[in-house]
Amino acid sequence: MSGQDTGFSARWLATQLPAISPGGRFIVALSGGADSSALAVAMAALATELGLPVEAAHIHHGVNTHADAWQRHCQALCERIGLSLVVRRTRPDPDSRLGPEAEWRRIRYAEFEALLQNGDVLLTAHHQGDQAETLLLNMTRGSGPDGLGAIPRSRQLGQGRVWRPLLDIGPEALRDYLRDQDLDWIDDDSNSDTAMDRAYLRQAVLPVMEQRWPGIAARLARVAGHQAEVSSLLAQAAEPWLEQLRLDGHVLPWSGLRQVRPYLASVVIRHWLRRRGLSTPPGKRLDTFLEQLATAEAGSATCLAWSGHALRYFDDALWLGADAYPAPAQPCQWTGDQSLDLGPVAGGLSSAAANDATTELSVRFRSGGEQFRFSTGSPRRALKDLLREAGIPPWFREFVPLIYRGDTLVGVGHWLLDPDGQESTGNVLQTLSWQPADPVLKQLADRLGQQQHTRHDSLESPPALG
Repeated sequence: MSGQDTGFSARWLATQLPAISPGGRFIVALSGGADSSALAVAMAALATELGLPVEAAHIHHGVNTHADAWQRHCQALCERIGLSLVVRRTRPDPDSRLGPEAEWRRIRYAEFEALLQNGDVLLTAHHQGDQAETLLLNMTRGSGPDGLGAIPRSRQLGQGRVWRPLLDIGPEALRDYLRDQDLDWIDDDSNSDTAMDRAYLRQAVLPVMEQRWPGIAARLARVAGHQAEVSSLLAQAAEPWLEQLRLDGHVLPWSGLRQVRPYLASVVIRHWLRRRGLSTPPGKRLDTFLEQLATAEAGSATCLAWSGHALRYFDDALWLGADAYPAPAQPCQWTGDQSLDLGPVAGGLSSAAANDATTELSVRFRSGGEQFRFSTGSPRRALKDLLREAGIPPWFREFVPLIYRGDTLVGVGHWLLDPDGQESTGNVLQTLSWQPADPVLKQLADRLGQQQHTRHDSLESPPALG
């Protein structure tokens, strides 16, 4: 195997690879640049010599005018070294609030996640220089130990995991490895665009630091490694809190964290989010959110949104969900014997019986001012009060399906059912099933459905989530 004198070789790479599950594959994320090309060539050598299952994947962003040429280069390289190549074409969202670099990264990993099967390992070519750049970038953002840990060596991604075997290798060693084998690579012109933060560090900052402190990239990478250890220790410290708080899915009780130091609370929240496979919010915004929570009253609408996610404060708990929800479905007529698709939040509504009454049924959603009566002669109560008592957060209340007979509200979800309405609609309400698509709303609906209260004097709030 060539390249041993440069510090990088296929034999060295073999010592950096994780064990792979039976049936799993190593998939090289191949852009065509020097780093990923060196990784692909070395993995192809290991596939031949050790019989490893190795493939390559190229993401065609369609943004750069050279994207087609890059794809052809990757195809030619894989033909030469004997690797099968999968090409995925995608487009970044032009309206993304993440910024171009973060958006490109998001869609790349979304495509890789779609490729990974159970037991697969995605190999990326992040190296020592990338680690130093990421550390410096995160320092400019005021990051804590998580951010200063820079690029983690491994993380879960869908059914598989990401592994970065080159974090201890400098970029020049990878180029030398390719030169030794008379192989070329692509130079992405965006890497020289100093309008991009990372390119600015690479072109204007790190070379000056290297002149002053030779070997600075390796030392910065070691700092990142130390910070990653600190982050791991903090994660271990957070575990007992999550167990003590009886963590339940998407809801984190705030009462148990209200009196602890804000930094510990932020560590617990970040660890909780990472356990759910999510990104964490920027440190400054999380600090501000925690300051707001320190004085939040029961009915306050404190919210932290980031990267498509949001934490909302309600009922002395933090609720994890989307940063924005689509509008509810349009009202519609319903015979009862067909399933209704109520959209990506409210999900589906069905019944095992057809409406045999002369008055048509319809399904609507809140517009304000609705009232519900538990039986003939009982006083009407405001629907908004009933939903609040049932523990439905304000942002979900507009997605609870309302079943009407004519202009009379006879069913709320599948737990508030008018006995008179049940008699006049055959068995539609008695066999009603509501299955929300949103996981948090589904959890609430399932708990409320277990109670199936039909009279106000037996109505109780559901057990607190978490």
